[in-house]
Amino acid sequence: MTTPILPRHVITWLQGLKLSQPLRNIRRDLADGCILAEILSKYLPKDVQLHAFERATSRQRKKANWKLLTKILKSYRFPIDSKLEDSIIDADEAAAFEILVVLHDFLIEQQDWQQEENRDEPSCSQSLHSEHEADKEKRLRKIHAKEFSEQIRQHNMYQMATESHKACPKHEFPRAQSKRDRALDFARQVSKPAVRQHPLELGLHDAAEREQQTPLQHLEQHYLANQQQVAAVFGS
Repeated sequence: MTTPILPRHVITWLQGLKLSQPLRNIRRDLADGCILAEILSKYLPKDVQLHAFERATSRQRKKANWKLLTKILKSYRFPIDSKLEDSIIDADEAAAFEILVVLHDFLIEQQDWQQEENRDEPSCSQSLHSEHEADKEKRLRKIHAKEFSEQIRQHNMYQMATESHKACPKHEFPRAQSKRDRALDFARQVSKPAVRQHPLELGLHDAAEREQQTPLQHLEQHYLANQQQVAAVFGS
């Protein structure tokens, strides 16, 4: 009868798990199911409650631990044959090696699947960060486009002003033009005919100045004098 040998990659895997106690005698250490529960908790921490498992020597307590193990593994579609379970409880070395090999393959596959799922579905914080970066990039693009448009507008205005300056003769520059306009305005004012006043108005003004009266007062006095003369003529 050949002696069962645990594959090297499984031994390396067990050493990397850093269990709470080293495996000195695998067939006895796995019998009560506590070591297997600790291995499962490394990969399925939400499903395995280590405080529910107790180190045991009695078969009854070992069966209670294994009942919890099989319930957890069945939820992941990993059923354990009752004969294999009994053989492990009875400290059968071949059965202990078999469960370790099968459990190793199952847990590594679960780990790979979980990592792939996490890559396909980013976390909420990563999603928010990505959205924030996208919004930031859009805002920067709008700002750059606005600045670029303003630069183009200013450049076009500068070109138009330069071309207008080149096309305008020297005597029509704004400063020379304003001087010419002022000269023309002055010439118009000088050549404008003086406003002539009626002789009666001139006489009233002169008489009012002599008597130090306003033209209106002088006119009233002149009217009253005329009325008196008329009354004297007709009255006589």
